[in-house]
Amino acid sequence: MLLARPTHAELVSALQNNDTTLGEGDFRVAIFDPTPARVEKALKIVSKNLIWKNKQDIWYTSTPLLKDGGKVAFVFPGLDGLAKGEVESVSRYFGLTAPIETEGEGLLTDALNIFNNCSILDNSLKKLGIIPDMNAGHSLGEWLAGYSSELAEANSVKALIDVLNPETFELKDSKFIAIGAGIDVVQPFITEISDLYISNDNCPNQVILCGSNAALDELVPQLKSKQIFYQVLPFQSGFHSPFIADKLDVILAGMEKAQFQKTKIPLWSATTLEPYPADQAAIRKLSAEHLVEPVRFRELTDKLYEEGARVFIQVGTGGLIGFIDDTLKGKAFSTIPSSVPARSALAQLQRVVASLFVEGKPLLLTF
Repeated sequence: MLLARPTHAELVSALQNNDTTLGEGDFRVAIFDPTPARVEKALKIVSKNLIWKNKQDIWYTSTPLLKDGGKVAFVFPGLDGLAKGEVESVSRYFGLTAPIETEGEGLLTDALNIFNNCSILDNSLKKLGIIPDMNAGHSLGEWLAGYSSELAEANSVKALIDVLNPETFELKDSKFIAIGAGIDVVQPFITEISDLYISNDNCPNQVILCGSNAALDELVPQLKSKQIFYQVLPFQSGFHSPFIADKLDVILAGMEKAQFQKTKIPLWSATTLEPYPADQAAIRKLSAEHLVEPVRFRELTDKLYEEGARVFIQVGTGGLIGFIDDTLKGKAFSTIPSSVPARSALAQLQRVVASLFVEGKPLLLTF
């Protein structure tokens, strides 16, 4: 059930009288499975004028975020994009196929599978008329965002992902550690401990560090003593840290196979916090630096918000929605993933469409 009315009173009346005419106006509600009990629940929310976003399959607002120039951002996950969530339902419905064939197992195949899944979801959203005003990604996701922005063809993205061959970059003396604290809390440890670096500044309550085994042996007891949550991750690539700085020549050589062009949709870098350059050499240089420099996703989220992004759609599964929610807490924004473990991708796309309707975007509402 999708309803829009010019005034609060008219929307309340429509719900009370089961008036299902779509309508127009700033007071908007979306209700999935609109049983009498669920409509009554929505009525209570609307009556109290509670802004309600993506909770219990109900959305309500009186101030649509996209009405006065608010923008839509697509954000693309990194390797956490392998979290459960199917794409076959939208692939069949829209007649889409994976752009790259994959075989075998390992990091390289995982990355290509994420690329294929995100590509299918990205194209499905666009077929529904959901075109982003800007794209961004997290780690590997920045290249997926580049494909969505038409920075590169599929073969060029594959060439970039091939650079990630784990046999080339596996480091025996480095580990990643996720820490449940912000950069201000973590910075003193980085200052005091040698060979410990920021790899991902994800949000105010999570950073990922990359350090030598000796560095982590020194760090972990200090985290325990301060009761700071941490988790050592099962990766040893050293990406987004100085540990692979000496591989920069190998990375640049691998990127020579990739061809780039000016983006059709602005692509924002989590390295520079600026849109990608248009020059081929500059794009290659930034793509290589992206692998060595920290992922500044928290700062990038703030930057996209400054640039007008108000609705963030995660293209795929993963943790980016949580990072954005944490970073923008207290501000007016909306986040929604295009794929979740709990339901089919096609059913989740219906939720994306409903959430955008509530935020004031004209859309194809039946599919």
